[in-house]
Amino acid sequence: MVKGQTLSANFPIRFIAQVLNVNVDTVRTWERRYGLFEPVRNRAGQRRYLAKDLELAQRLRLLLDNGMRISGAIAEVTSHSPPLNKEDSHDLLKMMLQAISAFNLTHLEDLTQHALNTFQPDTVMYKLILPVFKNLGSRWDKHPTGIAEEHFASHFFHNKLTTRLNHILYRKPRYDLLTVCVPGEQHELGLLLFCLTLAEEGIYPLYLGTSLPFDQFKPVVQSCRCRGILLAGKAKVTDNPLLEPLTDLSRAFDIPIFLGGKMADHSESYLRTIGILPLPQSFKQAVAEI
Repeated sequence: MVKGQTLSANFPIRFIAQVLNVNVDTVRTWERRYGLFEPVRNRAGQRRYLAKDLELAQRLRLLLDNGMRISGAIAEVTSHSPPLNKEDSHDLLKMMLQAISAFNLTHLEDLTQHALNTFQPDTVMYKLILPVFKNLGSRWDKHPTGIAEEHFASHFFHNKLTTRLNHILYRKPRYDLLTVCVPGEQHELGLLLFCLTLAEEGIYPLYLGTSLPFDQFKPVVQSCRCRGILLAGKAKVTDNPLLEPLTDLSRAFDIPIFLGGKMADHSESYLRTIGILPLPQSFKQAVAEI
C-alpha cells in the first residue's frame, strides 16, 4: 500500500495503468479476463480503484519486471503462495535435468509446461533451457548416456516449442515475418522461443527452421506477403561465407531485415552498413524494435 493512503482512497484507471506501465485498455482487458481488480463507481459514475487494487498492481508490476508472464504473475498475486525466486529456478532446472537423465517424458513435459505458463519466453530460455544444455554438454564424457540425453532433450524442446507456436498461429489471417536461422546454423531453440514472444505480442512469424537457402526467401515472402524477415545465428558475419549472401539479400528486398542472436552482437556495426537491423539479446527490447 502507498504510504499515507487509506483503504477508502480511490484512484482512476489511468493511475493504475501508470503503475503497471501499460495502457488503460490493457488494464481493462486484464480486469475482464482475469478478474484482477474490483473497481467501484463514484457518484459521477466513474470507475475508481481502491488502495488494495493499487497494492495488487504494484506487486504485479514487480513480478512482470522480473520476467514472469502475465498469467503466472496474476496467479501469483491472487494466491497465498510466495513469489518465485532464484532458488525456485534452480530447483526447476535440477528437476528438468533429472527428468532428462531418466528419459522421463511425462515429468519433463509437466515441468516445461509449468515454466512456459509462468515465465516470459526469454526467462525460460536464459534461466532454464540454456542452462539445461550447458549442463548436458559438460557431462557428455561422465554419463554413459550423455549423448542420448542431449538428443532426447533437443528433440523434446523442439517439438514442445513448435507445437505451442503452431497452436497460437492456428487460423491467424497472416504472417508478418519470415523467420529462419541463417544457412549453416543448427541451434534454433532461441529463435523458436522468440517466435513465441512475437506471436503472443500479435506479430505472427512464419517459422521455417534451419538452413533455408537464400534463393527461397523472395518467393516465400511474395507468396505469404510477409512484411519483414528475421534471421538468427551465432557466427561473426565478417568471418564466414555469409558476408556476400547477406549483402545481396539486403539489396534484394525493400522490407526490413532483422538479425538476432550472437551474430547481431558480433557484427552489429557491419550489419547496419549493409542495411540489416541487428536486434538486442533481450526478447522484450527486440520485440519493441520490430
